[in-house]
Amino acid sequence: LPLQPIRWLPIPDATFYEVKVVTLDGAAVTAPSTNETELLLSTDAVTAGSTYYVTVVAHLSGNRTIRSEPVKFRVAEVR
Repeated sequence: LPLQPIRWLPIPDATFYEVKVVTLDGAAVTAPSTNETELLLSTDAVTAGSTYYVTVVAHLSGNRTIRSEPVKFRVAEVR
């Protein structure tokens, strides 16, 4: 699959979301922003067979943020 969806529940009053994907050791992979509650992650950005963490940061008015807990995911091997 060239694109992998990442979805989350909406946060009231969020102006946009920042989606941070990091490797197991914390190295940044990508951190795009979106106004939607779904991001299509390019599989070119990740490696098959590898494990990553994703965190979604909701940006609210007044320079406030709400951050999700990191969620672990693994990219399937291509068969």
